[in-house]
Amino acid sequence: MGHIDYCLIVDSDEARRNELKNAIAQAGWAKDVMAALNGGHGLLYLTQSVERIGGKQGVVILNAKTPIMGGFEFLQELHHGELRHEKDKLK
Repeated sequence: MGHIDYCLIVDSDEARRNELKNAIAQAGWAKDVMAALNGGHGLLYLTQSVERIGGKQGVVILNAKTPIMGGFEFLQELHHGELRHEKDKLK
């Protein structure tokens, strides 16, 4: 049984992303464990998943130094409520 509804892991290192995702899923800490390559992809994923995860309890694990958009930039965008499709940032 999960303690939270979802967990989003944002990290450019695929091995670390998979290790965290598997550990959290196996421990049952979250019902839905998702992963994103960088902050831009993480914001896009949250934007596209808002109907599924909106209003639910969740956690985001960030690497501060991911390419394109790091963890601190992700937090600024999220804090300002600017969840929007920014495909240009993902190129």
